[in-house]
Amino acid sequence: MVTAAATSKRSASLAWVAAAVVVAIVVALVVVKVARGSGGTSGLGDVSASATLQREVTSPNMAVANAVALAVSSSALTPLTHVADQPLLTLNAKPDVFYVGAEWCPFCAAQRWALAVALGRFGTLSHLDLAWSSDAVGEAYPRTPTLSFVHATYSSPSISFESVETATRTHQPLQVLSARQQAIFSQYDQHRFLPANQPGYPGSIPFLDLGNRYFQAGSNFLPGILSGLTQETIAAGLATASNPVTQDIVGAANQITAGICSLTNSQPTSVCHAPAITSIK
Repeated sequence: MVTAAATSKRSASLAWVAAAVVVAIVVALVVVKVARGSGGTSGLGDVSASATLQREVTSPNMAVANAVALAVSSSALTPLTHVADQPLLTLNAKPDVFYVGAEWCPFCAAQRWALAVALGRFGTLSHLDLAWSSDAVGEAYPRTPTLSFVHATYSSPSISFESVETATRTHQPLQVLSARQQAIFSQYDQHRFLPANQPGYPGSIPFLDLGNRYFQAGSNFLPGILSGLTQETIAAGLATASNPVTQDIVGAANQITAGICSLTNSQPTSVCHAPAITSIK
């Protein structure tokens, strides 16, 4: 997790907030641009992920999910926070999955892997880019390999997805939150809804909001396990449940999936009724 508190390992605060207009094309099962803040391009030249890598990350593999659930206790991963008294967050008349991060942030780098795997279980996530967290002197977990959602598209019959990457890996402004997104982020990315956030220091990234029912500030697992690996190696390894990296990524994806299943009336059943998911509910 990245917070504004200087004493936290996972911390840094968002120093900019600007309103922008997000244009959404409402067509239920047609690929659309992921709803996101406006702004520039990635700090590494927007290297597109290969079709093979994207398929390895986003194709649902519940056999691996089930095997990982048997091998790794969910208590080994940071859980999502459940909130029951807030209005359902929706976009385009569907429950909304809302993510805020930054490309320099290593905890965002870790969380994107799990989120991409989870989203692939409910729809089609495309146009991912390769990215790395900052490798500047003094950065935690430098050059963590990851994916970027800056140019992503997503289609799903059951959920919407919106993503904002606020800065490049060199800490330059990248995308800005729309007025709506900023209101959500300001209201929920604080200690009341995310106990891991230190009181008085809102604005943690990565921030994940699953329909205002489940929240996450920080990553479910530490980014260090990804150190020295390539995106291709990580993606190919997702088919092997005994791989420690896969266990962290898929284990975290299972937790996110369980949260999303609570928004979709447990649809699709091939995903939401899998033992790996029902064991978390």
